[in-house]
Amino acid sequence: MAGAYIHIPFCEHICYYCDFNKVFIEGQPVDDYVDMLIREFQLVMAEHPDEPIETIYVGGGTPTTLSPAQLQRLLDGIHQYLPFKGGEFTFEANPNDLQDTAKLQVLKDNGVNRLSIGVQSFNDQILKKIGRIHRSADVYRAIDNARQVGFENISIDLIFRLPDQSEEDFMDSLTKALALDLPHYSTYSLILERKTIFYNLMRQGKLRLPCKTLKRICIKRRLIVSKRRV
Repeated sequence: MAGAYIHIPFCEHICYYCDFNKVFIEGQPVDDYVDMLIREFQLVMAEHPDEPIETIYVGGGTPTTLSPAQLQRLLDGIHQYLPFKGGEFTFEANPNDLQDTAKLQVLKDNGVNRLSIGVQSFNDQILKKIGRIHRSADVYRAIDNARQVGFENISIDLIFRLPDQSEEDFMDSLTKALALDLPHYSTYSLILERKTIFYNLMRQGKLRLPCKTLKRICIKRRLIVSKRRV
C-alpha cells in the first residue's frame, strides 16, 4: 500500500515544545510553496505512474493556516496529480482555525474524510503556558463546526507531563475529551526536544515538570484510551 504525506510548515504561532519543521506564516511565500508542492506531485508521480495512493495525510506545521483559496489550490493539485483511490484522507488542524466552517467546507467538498485536531489540554492556563493560542471553548466550537459540515472521523491529541500539570488536571482533560465521543484519541508524553523553548528553559532550570509518577499513571491511562480507537 502506498500513501502520501504532504507537509505544510506554516504556523500562526510556534508552540514551546514543537520540534517539527515549521516557520511563522507571516511574510512567507505560501502561494509559491503550494505551487512547488503541486510541481513535486507531478515529478514524483512521473517516476511512479502506476503506483496508486491509498492514503493521504497532510500534516505540519499547521495545514489549516492556509486560506480557503490556498487549501482549494492544494486540493485541486492533489486530485489532479495523485492517483488517490479514495481511502483515508487526513488533515491536521488547530482548533483556532476552525471557528467557522469556511475551511472545513473546502476540505469536506474535496474528499478529506478525517480530521486530526491538536487539542493538547482542556486547561486554558496550561494551554497558555505551552504556547498554544486556542482555548478550550475553541475546541468545542471547532468540533461542532466539523460535525455540522459532515465530518464523523475526528481525532484529537492530548499531551501529558506538561509544566505544572497534575494527575487530576490531565484526567480532567481526558474526561472532557472522552465526553466528546470521538472515534479516535491520541495521548503523548511531553518530550523535551533540542532547540525548543522548553528545552532551553529546562537547561536554565526554569521549567517545572511533573514527577515521573504522573508519566507512569498516564501511560496506563493511555492503554484505556487506545481501546476507543476505531
